[in-house]
Amino acid sequence: MLRVFKHYDIGGMETTFSSYPGCLSSTDDWYNNKGQKGHLLVTETTLEVLNDQLYNYLIRYEDYLPDFMRIMLANYLGYNGRTWSYWLEYYNTGTYNSQWLLLDLVKAKAAIINRGQLDSDTFIVME
Repeated sequence: MLRVFKHYDIGGMETTFSSYPGCLSSTDDWYNNKGQKGHLLVTETTLEVLNDQLYNYLIRYEDYLPDFMRIMLANYLGYNGRTWSYWLEYYNTGTYNSQWLLLDLVKAKAAIINRGQLDSDTFIVME
C-alpha cells in the first residue's frame, strides 16, 4: 500500500505525520505539531500488558474515546508536553498501552540558544 506524508492545518495548528491513504491519523504514531503556542514532536512505542489483573480496571466501552481520536485531540489541543499529556489521558481505555515521548522544541531551542540547562517539561516520557 502507498505510504503518504500528511499535513493538516486546522485553525493555525499544523500537524504533520506519516500515514496511509484513507487513514485520518498516523499508524506509525509519529507527529510533528506546530502552532502559535508551541512546537512539539511526539512519538510512541506500544507496551505489552504483563499483569492480566490490570484488565479488571478497564472502563466501560461507553465511557471512552477510541485511541486514534484521543491522539488527534491531543495533537490539536496540546501545545506543550503537559497539555498534550492531559488530553491523551482523557477517557483512556487502558487497552492500548504505550510509552509516549514528547519533545518541546521551543524549550529545547531556548536552551541551545542561551547555552543553559533544559527547562522542566522540555522532554516528557509518558506511559
